[in-house]
Amino acid sequence: MNLYPKCKNRGTLHLKLAGTYFNIEQFDSAIVEYGKAIDRFEKKDSILIADSYFFRGQARDYKGDLGGMQDYQTARDIYQALADEEYVNYVDGGMAILFSKFAIYNEAEKIRSSLISTYKKSKNTFNVAIQLYNQSEDFGKQGRFEDQLDYLVKADSLTPFDPLDYYTESMIKLSLSNYFGEHGNLTKQKEYFAQAQEMISYVSEAATTSPVYLNAKAQLEYFQGNLLAANKLVLESLSAAKESKNMDHLIKAYRLLGETYQDLGQSAKAYEIREELTRYTDSIFAANQATTFSYYQTLYETERKEREILTKTQEIESINQSNRAKLRIIAVIVFVLIISAVLIFLWKNLQHEKKKKQMQSRFSQELLKNQEAERVRISKDLHDGLGQSLLLIKNKVALSKDNTTGELLDKAISELRSIARSLHPMQLEKLGLSKAAKHLFRSNRSRNGNICILRDRRAKRSFEKRRRIATI
Repeated sequence: MNLYPKCKNRGTLHLKLAGTYFNIEQFDSAIVEYGKAIDRFEKKDSILIADSYFFRGQARDYKGDLGGMQDYQTARDIYQALADEEYVNYVDGGMAILFSKFAIYNEAEKIRSSLISTYKKSKNTFNVAIQLYNQSEDFGKQGRFEDQLDYLVKADSLTPFDPLDYYTESMIKLSLSNYFGEHGNLTKQKEYFAQAQEMISYVSEAATTSPVYLNAKAQLEYFQGNLLAANKLVLESLSAAKESKNMDHLIKAYRLLGETYQDLGQSAKAYEIREELTRYTDSIFAANQATTFSYYQTLYETERKEREILTKTQEIESINQSNRAKLRIIAVIVFVLIISAVLIFLWKNLQHEKKKKQMQSRFSQELLKNQEAERVRISKDLHDGLGQSLLLIKNKVALSKDNTTGELLDKAISELRSIARSLHPMQLEKLGLSKAAKHLFRSNRSRNGNICILRDRRAKRSFEKRRRIATI
Protein backbone atom coordinates (compact mmCIF):
# COMPACT_ATOMS: atom_id res chain seq x y z
CA MET A 1 0.00 0.00 0.00
CA ASN A 2 1.44 3.36 -1.07
CA LEU A 3 1.09 5.94 1.71
CA TYR A 4 3.19 8.57 -0.06
CA PRO A 5 0.30 10.34 -1.90
CA LYS A 6 -1.66 10.61 1.36
CA CYS A 7 1.32 12.15 3.16
CA LYS A 8 1.89 14.54 0.29
CA ASN A 9 -1.80 15.57 0.16
CA ARG A 10 -1.90 16.16 3.92
CA GLY A 11 1.29 18.19 3.75
CA THR A 12 -0.17 20.32 0.95
CA LEU A 13 -3.37 20.79 2.95
CA HIS A 14 -1.42 22.06 5.97
CA LEU A 15 0.65 24.31 3.71
CA LYS A 16 -2.46 25.93 2.21
CA LEU A 17 -4.07 26.32 5.63
CA ALA A 18 -0.91 27.98 6.93
CA GLY A 19 -0.99 30.37 3.97
CA THR A 20 -4.56 31.32 4.86
CA TYR A 21 -3.57 32.06 8.46
CA PHE A 22 -0.59 34.06 7.17
CA ASN A 23 -2.78 36.22 4.92
CA ILE A 24 -5.13 37.14 7.79
CA GLU A 25 -2.04 37.82 9.96
CA GLN A 26 -2.65 34.99 12.43
CA PHE A 27 1.03 34.21 12.46
CA ASP A 28 1.05 31.85 15.48
CA SER A 29 -1.45 29.53 13.79
CA ALA A 30 0.44 29.85 10.50
CA ILE A 31 3.71 28.81 12.20
CA VAL A 32 2.02 25.71 13.68
CA GLU A 33 0.54 24.67 10.32
CA TYR A 34 3.83 25.20 8.49
CA GLY A 35 5.46 22.89 11.05
CA LYS A 36 2.83 20.22 10.43
CA ALA A 37 3.33 20.54 6.68
CA ILE A 38 7.08 19.98 7.12
CA ASP A 39 6.39 16.84 9.17
CA ARG A 40 3.89 15.47 6.63
CA PHE A 41 6.00 15.88 3.51
CA GLU A 42 8.39 13.13 2.42
CA LYS A 43 12.04 13.75 1.56
CA LYS A 44 11.09 13.58 -2.13
CA ASP A 45 8.95 16.72 -1.65
CA SER A 46 12.06 18.80 -1.00
CA ILE A 47 10.77 21.86 -2.86
CA LEU A 48 7.56 21.89 -0.75
CA ILE A 49 9.59 21.39 2.42
CA ALA A 50 11.79 24.34 1.46
CA ASP A 51 8.69 26.48 0.81
CA SER A 52 7.29 25.53 4.22
CA TYR A 53 10.50 26.55 5.98
CA PHE A 54 10.67 29.77 3.97
CA PHE A 55 7.08 30.82 4.73
CA ARG A 56 7.40 29.84 8.39
CA GLY A 57 10.51 32.02 8.56
CA GLN A 58 8.46 34.91 7.12
CA ALA A 59 5.72 34.33 9.72
CA ARG A 60 8.30 34.44 12.50
CA ASP A 61 9.81 37.49 10.83
CA TYR A 62 6.47 39.35 11.04
CA LYS A 63 6.20 38.35 14.69
CA GLY A 64 9.65 39.78 15.35
CA ASP A 65 11.13 36.38 16.16
CA LEU A 66 14.81 36.07 15.23
CA GLY A 67 14.32 32.30 15.36
CA GLY A 68 12.94 32.68 11.84
CA MET A 69 16.56 33.01 10.75
CA GLN A 70 17.05 29.28 11.27
CA ASP A 71 14.03 28.54 9.05
CA TYR A 72 15.40 30.89 6.41
CA GLN A 73 18.78 29.18 6.52
CA THR A 74 17.26 25.69 6.25
CA ALA A 75 15.11 26.78 3.30
CA ARG A 76 18.14 28.38 1.67
CA ASP A 77 20.20 25.18 1.99
CA ILE A 78 17.44 23.12 0.32
CA TYR A 79 16.92 25.65 -2.49
CA GLN A 80 20.66 25.76 -3.05
CA ALA A 81 20.84 21.94 -3.22
CA LEU A 82 18.05 22.07 -5.83
CA ALA A 83 19.99 24.77 -7.74
CA ASP A 84 16.98 27.12 -7.40
CA GLU A 85 18.95 30.39 -7.39
CA GLU A 86 15.82 32.53 -7.66
CA TYR A 87 14.46 31.34 -4.32
CA VAL A 88 17.91 31.38 -2.75
CA ASN A 89 17.92 35.11 -3.49
CA TYR A 90 14.40 35.51 -2.09
CA VAL A 91 15.46 33.85 1.16
CA ASP A 92 18.55 36.06 1.36
CA GLY A 93 16.29 39.09 1.02
CA GLY A 94 14.10 37.83 3.88
CA MET A 95 17.17 37.26 6.05
CA ALA A 96 18.35 40.82 5.37
CA ILE A 97 14.95 42.22 6.43
CA LEU A 98 14.98 40.14 9.62
CA PHE A 99 18.48 41.34 10.47
CA SER A 100 17.31 44.94 9.95
CA LYS A 101 14.42 44.50 12.37
CA PHE A 102 16.83 43.56 15.11
CA ALA A 103 19.28 46.35 14.22
CA ILE A 104 21.90 43.89 12.92
CA TYR A 105 22.52 46.31 10.08
CA ASN A 106 25.99 45.19 9.07
CA GLU A 107 24.78 41.63 8.30
CA ALA A 108 21.76 42.98 6.40
CA GLU A 109 23.95 45.30 4.34
CA LYS A 110 26.33 42.46 3.40
CA ILE A 111 23.45 40.34 2.13
CA ARG A 112 21.86 43.21 0.17
CA SER A 113 25.18 44.22 -1.42
CA SER A 114 25.57 40.65 -2.65
CA LEU A 115 21.98 40.56 -3.93
CA ILE A 116 22.35 43.89 -5.74
CA SER A 117 25.49 42.58 -7.47
CA THR A 118 23.72 39.32 -8.40
CA TYR A 119 20.62 41.04 -9.79
CA LYS A 120 22.71 43.55 -11.75
CA LYS A 121 24.55 40.71 -13.48
CA SER A 122 21.23 39.14 -14.48
CA LYS A 123 19.89 42.61 -15.47
CA ASN A 124 16.94 42.22 -13.09
CA THR A 125 16.36 45.94 -12.48
CA PHE A 126 13.16 45.42 -10.47
CA ASN A 127 14.88 43.35 -7.77
CA VAL A 128 17.87 45.71 -7.78
CA ALA A 129 15.45 48.55 -7.00
CA ILE A 130 13.79 46.50 -4.21
CA GLN A 131 17.14 45.90 -2.50
CA LEU A 132 18.18 49.54 -2.93
CA TYR A 133 14.87 50.66 -1.41
CA ASN A 134 15.15 48.29 1.58
CA GLN A 135 18.75 49.31 2.21
CA SER A 136 17.81 53.01 2.07
CA GLU A 137 15.32 52.37 4.89
CA ASP A 138 18.15 50.89 6.98
CA PHE A 139 20.37 53.88 6.25
CA GLY A 140 17.57 56.16 7.48
CA LYS A 141 17.31 54.21 10.78
CA GLN A 142 21.07 54.55 11.25
CA GLY A 143 21.05 58.29 10.49
CA ARG A 144 23.06 57.83 7.31
CA PHE A 145 20.85 60.25 5.39
CA GLU A 146 23.19 60.87 2.46
CA ASP A 147 23.41 57.15 1.78
CA GLN A 148 19.65 56.91 2.21
CA LEU A 149 19.01 59.56 -0.44
CA ASP A 150 21.65 58.06 -2.76
CA TYR A 151 20.02 54.63 -2.68
CA LEU A 152 16.50 56.05 -3.10
CA VAL A 153 17.60 58.06 -6.14
CA LYS A 154 19.28 54.97 -7.63
CA ALA A 155 16.12 52.92 -7.08
CA ASP A 156 13.97 55.66 -8.63
CA SER A 157 16.30 55.85 -11.66
CA LEU A 158 15.39 52.25 -12.51
CA THR A 159 11.69 53.10 -12.93
CA PRO A 160 9.42 52.49 -14.75
CA PHE A 161 9.79 48.76 -14.36
CA ASP A 162 9.23 46.24 -17.12
CA PRO A 163 6.69 44.80 -16.56
CA LEU A 164 5.11 47.81 -14.84
CA ASP A 165 4.80 47.62 -11.07
CA TYR A 166 3.03 50.76 -9.93
CA TYR A 167 2.87 49.74 -6.27
CA THR A 168 6.64 49.34 -5.84
CA GLU A 169 7.31 52.46 -7.88
CA SER A 170 4.84 54.43 -5.75
CA MET A 171 6.57 53.20 -2.54
CA ILE A 172 9.89 54.54 -3.82
CA LYS A 173 8.26 57.91 -4.70
CA LEU A 174 6.59 58.13 -1.26
CA SER A 175 9.90 57.41 0.50
CA LEU A 176 11.54 60.20 -1.49
CA SER A 177 8.64 62.49 -0.62
CA ASN A 178 9.01 61.70 3.10
CA TYR A 179 12.79 62.18 2.93
CA PHE A 180 12.53 65.66 1.39
CA GLY A 181 9.72 66.59 3.79
CA GLU A 182 11.82 65.59 6.82
CA HIS A 183 14.74 67.60 5.40
CA GLY A 184 12.68 70.75 4.67
CA ASN A 185 12.44 70.57 0.88
CA LEU A 186 8.70 71.09 0.43
CA THR A 187 8.91 71.47 -3.35
CA LYS A 188 10.46 68.07 -3.95
CA GLN A 189 8.20 66.57 -1.30
CA LYS A 190 5.14 67.72 -3.26
CA GLU A 191 6.68 66.63 -6.56
CA TYR A 192 7.39 63.08 -5.49
CA PHE A 193 4.10 62.76 -3.61
CA ALA A 194 2.20 63.78 -6.73
CA GLN A 195 4.08 61.16 -8.77
CA ALA A 196 3.36 58.52 -6.11
CA GLN A 197 -0.32 59.44 -6.01
CA GLU A 198 -0.50 59.04 -9.79
CA MET A 199 1.09 55.58 -9.52
CA ILE A 200 -1.29 54.53 -6.73
CA SER A 201 -4.30 55.47 -8.84
CA TYR A 202 -3.33 52.60 -11.14
CA VAL A 203 -3.01 50.06 -8.32
CA SER A 204 -6.13 49.75 -6.16
CA GLU A 205 -8.18 51.71 -3.69
CA ALA A 206 -6.66 49.65 -0.86
CA ALA A 207 -3.28 51.22 -1.57
CA THR A 208 -4.63 54.61 -0.45
CA THR A 209 -5.28 53.16 3.00
CA SER A 210 -1.79 51.72 3.46
CA PRO A 211 0.25 53.15 6.37
CA VAL A 212 3.02 54.23 4.00
CA TYR A 213 0.69 56.33 1.82
CA LEU A 214 -1.25 57.79 4.77
CA ASN A 215 1.96 58.68 6.60
CA ALA A 216 3.44 60.37 3.52
CA LYS A 217 0.21 62.33 2.94
CA ALA A 218 0.09 63.32 6.63
CA GLN A 219 3.68 64.53 6.44
CA LEU A 220 2.89 66.63 3.40
CA GLU A 221 -0.09 68.24 5.18
CA TYR A 222 2.03 68.76 8.28
CA PHE A 223 4.87 70.53 6.48
CA GLN A 224 2.31 72.66 4.61
CA GLY A 225 0.91 73.78 7.97
CA ASN A 226 -2.38 71.85 7.77
CA LEU A 227 -2.08 70.45 11.27
CA LEU A 228 -5.66 69.20 11.71
CA ALA A 229 -5.60 67.40 8.36
CA ALA A 230 -2.17 65.99 9.21
CA ASN A 231 -3.40 64.85 12.64
CA LYS A 232 -6.40 63.08 11.13
CA LEU A 233 -4.28 61.34 8.49
CA VAL A 234 -1.62 60.25 10.94
CA LEU A 235 -4.29 58.73 13.21
CA GLU A 236 -5.45 56.70 10.21
CA SER A 237 -1.83 55.81 9.49
CA LEU A 238 -1.31 54.67 13.10
CA SER A 239 -4.43 52.49 12.94
CA ALA A 240 -3.28 50.90 9.65
CA ALA A 241 0.22 50.36 11.08
CA LYS A 242 -1.25 48.60 14.14
CA GLU A 243 -3.23 46.30 11.87
CA SER A 244 -0.16 45.48 9.80
CA LYS A 245 1.97 45.11 12.98
CA ASN A 246 4.81 46.78 11.11
CA MET A 247 7.31 48.16 13.60
CA ASP A 248 8.73 50.85 11.32
CA HIS A 249 5.31 52.18 10.30
CA LEU A 250 4.19 52.29 13.95
CA ILE A 251 7.24 54.28 15.07
CA LYS A 252 6.85 56.79 12.23
CA ALA A 253 3.13 57.20 12.98
CA TYR A 254 3.72 57.69 16.71
CA ARG A 255 6.39 60.31 16.12
CA LEU A 256 4.35 62.32 13.62
CA LEU A 257 1.22 62.07 15.78
CA GLY A 258 3.11 63.42 18.81
CA GLU A 259 4.44 66.32 16.75
CA THR A 260 0.96 67.22 15.44
CA TYR A 261 -0.55 67.17 18.94
CA GLN A 262 2.31 69.30 20.22
CA ASP A 263 1.89 71.85 17.43
CA LEU A 264 -1.86 71.88 17.97
CA GLY A 265 -1.28 72.81 21.59
CA GLN A 266 -2.54 69.51 22.96
CA SER A 267 0.47 68.88 25.18
CA ALA A 268 -1.21 66.22 27.29
CA LYS A 269 -2.03 64.09 24.28
CA ALA A 270 1.40 64.75 22.85
CA TYR A 271 2.98 63.57 26.12
CA GLU A 272 0.71 60.53 26.21
CA ILE A 273 1.66 59.56 22.64
CA ARG A 274 5.35 60.06 23.38
CA GLU A 275 5.07 57.92 26.50
CA GLU A 276 3.37 55.22 24.46
CA LEU A 277 6.10 55.53 21.82
CA THR A 278 8.78 55.29 24.51
CA ARG A 279 7.23 52.15 26.00
CA TYR A 280 6.93 50.62 22.55
CA THR A 281 10.48 51.48 21.50
CA ASP A 282 11.84 50.39 24.89
CA SER A 283 10.10 47.04 24.56
CA ILE A 284 11.45 46.71 21.05
CA PHE A 285 14.90 47.79 22.21
CA ALA A 286 14.86 45.29 25.06
CA ALA A 287 13.67 42.54 22.76
CA ASN A 288 16.19 43.55 20.11
CA GLN A 289 18.96 43.76 22.65
CA ALA A 290 18.21 40.33 24.11
CA THR A 291 17.66 38.76 20.71
CA THR A 292 20.70 40.45 19.20
CA PHE A 293 22.82 39.33 22.13
CA SER A 294 21.47 35.82 21.73
CA TYR A 295 22.17 35.93 18.02
CA TYR A 296 25.74 37.12 18.40
CA GLN A 297 26.31 34.66 21.23
CA THR A 298 25.05 31.88 18.99
CA LEU A 299 27.18 33.23 16.16
CA TYR A 300 30.21 33.34 18.45
CA GLU A 301 29.57 29.82 19.69
CA THR A 302 29.11 28.62 16.11
CA GLU A 303 32.33 30.29 14.98
CA ARG A 304 34.16 28.92 18.01
CA LYS A 305 32.93 25.42 17.22
CA GLU A 306 33.84 25.89 13.59
CA ARG A 307 37.34 26.97 14.62
CA GLU A 308 37.59 23.94 16.90
CA ILE A 309 36.38 21.71 14.09
CA LEU A 310 38.87 23.37 11.73
CA THR A 311 41.67 22.87 14.25
CA LYS A 312 40.70 19.23 14.76
CA THR A 313 40.43 18.79 11.01
CA GLN A 314 43.90 20.25 10.54
CA GLU A 315 45.25 17.97 13.29
CA ILE A 316 43.59 14.98 11.68
CA GLU A 317 44.98 16.00 8.29
CA SER A 318 48.44 16.40 9.84
CA ILE A 319 48.13 12.95 11.43
CA ASN A 320 46.91 11.53 8.12
CA GLN A 321 49.86 13.09 6.31
CA SER A 322 52.22 11.66 8.92
CA ASN A 323 50.56 8.26 8.60
CA ARG A 324 50.76 8.44 4.82
CA ALA A 325 54.47 9.28 5.09
CA LYS A 326 54.96 6.36 7.47
CA LEU A 327 53.03 4.06 5.17
CA ARG A 328 55.20 5.16 2.26
CA ILE A 329 58.33 4.42 4.31
CA ILE A 330 56.92 1.05 5.37
CA ALA A 331 55.98 0.30 1.77
CA VAL A 332 59.52 1.17 0.62
CA ILE A 333 61.00 -1.00 3.38
CA VAL A 334 58.69 -3.90 2.51
CA PHE A 335 59.55 -3.47 -1.17
CA VAL A 336 63.27 -3.46 -0.39
CA LEU A 337 62.86 -6.52 1.82
CA ILE A 338 60.93 -8.34 -0.89
CA ILE A 339 63.54 -7.45 -3.51
CA SER A 340 66.30 -8.46 -1.10
CA ALA A 341 64.55 -11.73 -0.34
CA VAL A 342 64.14 -12.43 -4.06
CA LEU A 343 67.81 -11.58 -4.73
CA ILE A 344 68.94 -13.74 -1.79
CA PHE A 345 66.74 -16.57 -3.03
CA LEU A 346 68.18 -16.27 -6.54
CA TRP A 347 71.73 -16.02 -5.18
CA LYS A 348 71.24 -19.10 -3.01
CA ASN A 349 69.66 -20.92 -5.92
CA LEU A 350 72.65 -19.97 -8.08
CA GLN A 351 75.03 -21.13 -5.40
CA HIS A 352 73.10 -24.37 -5.08
CA GLU A 353 73.34 -24.90 -8.84
CA LYS A 354 77.05 -24.19 -8.73
CA LYS A 355 77.52 -26.66 -5.91
CA LYS A 356 75.42 -29.16 -7.76
CA LYS A 357 77.56 -28.78 -10.89
CA GLN A 358 80.72 -28.99 -8.81
CA MET A 359 79.47 -32.16 -7.16
CA GLN A 360 78.55 -33.60 -10.54
CA SER A 361 81.98 -32.63 -11.86
CA ARG A 362 83.70 -34.20 -8.86
CA PHE A 363 81.53 -37.29 -9.21
CA SER A 364 82.46 -37.56 -12.90
CA GLN A 365 86.11 -37.10 -12.08
CA GLU A 366 85.94 -39.65 -9.31
CA LEU A 367 84.08 -42.02 -11.62
CA LEU A 368 86.75 -41.59 -14.29
CA LYS A 369 89.47 -42.08 -11.73
CA ASN A 370 87.81 -45.23 -10.46
CA GLN A 371 87.30 -46.49 -13.99
CA GLU A 372 90.93 -45.74 -14.80
CA ALA A 373 92.06 -47.45 -11.63
CA GLU A 374 89.96 -50.45 -12.54
CA ARG A 375 91.49 -50.54 -16.02
CA VAL A 376 94.98 -50.35 -14.50
CA ARG A 377 94.12 -53.20 -12.18
CA ILE A 378 92.68 -55.33 -14.96
CA SER A 379 95.61 -54.46 -17.22
CA LYS A 380 98.11 -55.46 -14.54
CA ASP A 381 96.19 -58.59 -13.76
CA LEU A 382 96.14 -59.56 -17.43
CA HIS A 383 99.81 -58.69 -17.93
CA ASP A 384 101.19 -60.03 -14.69
CA GLY A 385 98.84 -62.92 -14.16
CA LEU A 386 97.49 -64.38 -17.37
CA GLY A 387 100.41 -63.09 -19.44
CA GLN A 388 102.99 -64.83 -17.24
CA SER A 389 100.98 -68.03 -17.30
CA LEU A 390 100.90 -67.98 -21.10
CA LEU A 391 104.68 -67.40 -21.20
CA LEU A 392 105.26 -70.42 -19.01
CA ILE A 393 103.03 -72.49 -21.27
CA LYS A 394 104.86 -71.14 -24.31
CA ASN A 395 108.20 -72.12 -22.83
CA LYS A 396 106.98 -75.65 -22.14
CA VAL A 397 105.59 -75.92 -25.66
CA ALA A 398 108.90 -74.67 -27.09
CA LEU A 399 110.65 -77.57 -25.30
CA SER A 400 108.28 -80.02 -26.93
CA LYS A 401 108.94 -78.36 -30.30
CA ASP A 402 105.29 -78.03 -31.20
CA ASN A 403 105.56 -75.08 -33.58
CA THR A 404 101.87 -74.85 -34.36
CA THR A 405 100.92 -74.61 -30.71
CA GLY A 406 103.76 -72.16 -30.13
CA GLU A 407 102.44 -69.86 -32.87
CA LEU A 408 98.98 -69.96 -31.35
CA LEU A 409 100.44 -69.08 -27.95
CA ASP A 410 102.43 -66.20 -29.43
CA LYS A 411 99.32 -64.90 -31.08
CA ALA A 412 97.38 -65.20 -27.77
CA ILE A 413 100.17 -63.48 -25.86
CA SER A 414 100.28 -60.67 -28.45
CA GLU A 415 96.52 -60.14 -28.26
CA LEU A 416 96.69 -60.21 -24.46
CA ARG A 417 99.38 -57.54 -24.41
CA SER A 418 97.37 -55.46 -26.93
CA ILE A 419 94.30 -55.65 -24.69
CA ALA A 420 96.38 -54.71 -21.65
CA ARG A 421 97.92 -51.73 -23.45
CA SER A 422 94.54 -50.55 -24.70
CA LEU A 423 93.16 -50.69 -21.15
CA HIS A 424 96.12 -48.72 -19.76
CA PRO A 425 98.85 -47.67 -22.17
CA MET A 426 102.23 -47.51 -20.45
CA GLN A 427 102.99 -44.28 -22.38
CA LEU A 428 100.26 -42.51 -20.40
CA GLU A 429 102.30 -42.78 -17.20
CA LYS A 430 105.69 -42.27 -18.81
CA LEU A 431 104.93 -39.56 -21.43
CA GLY A 432 101.82 -37.84 -20.13
CA LEU A 433 98.40 -37.40 -21.73
CA SER A 434 99.29 -35.23 -24.76
CA LYS A 435 102.37 -37.18 -25.84
CA ALA A 436 100.67 -40.48 -25.20
CA ALA A 437 97.79 -39.38 -27.42
CA LYS A 438 100.23 -38.41 -30.21
CA HIS A 439 102.04 -41.72 -29.90
CA LEU A 440 98.75 -43.60 -29.99
CA PHE A 441 97.70 -41.64 -33.08
CA ARG A 442 100.97 -42.49 -34.91
CA SER A 443 100.66 -46.12 -33.90
CA ASN A 444 97.12 -46.37 -35.20
CA ARG A 445 98.08 -44.66 -38.45
CA SER A 446 101.03 -47.01 -38.91
CA ARG A 447 98.87 -50.01 -38.13
CA ASN A 448 96.23 -48.84 -40.55
CA GLY A 449 98.91 -48.35 -43.24
CA ASN A 450 100.21 -51.89 -42.74
CA ILE A 451 96.73 -53.25 -42.99
CA CYS A 452 96.25 -51.40 -46.28
CA ILE A 453 99.55 -52.80 -47.69
CA LEU A 454 98.57 -56.27 -46.57
CA ARG A 455 95.22 -55.87 -48.24
CA ASP A 456 96.89 -54.63 -51.44
CA ARG A 457 99.22 -57.66 -51.49
CA ARG A 458 96.36 -60.04 -50.92
CA ALA A 459 94.40 -58.36 -53.70
CA LYS A 460 97.37 -58.57 -56.05
CA ARG A 461 97.88 -62.28 -55.33
CA SER A 462 94.20 -62.93 -55.90
CA PHE A 463 94.34 -61.07 -59.22
CA GLU A 464 97.40 -63.04 -60.41
CA LYS A 465 95.73 -66.28 -59.39
CA ARG A 466 92.59 -65.38 -61.39
CA ARG A 467 94.73 -64.41 -64.39
CA ARG A 468 96.57 -67.77 -64.32
CA ILE A 469 93.29 -69.60 -64.17
CA ALA A 470 92.04 -67.50 -67.08
CA THR A 471 95.19 -68.34 -69.09
CA ILE A 472 94.74 -72.12 -68.58
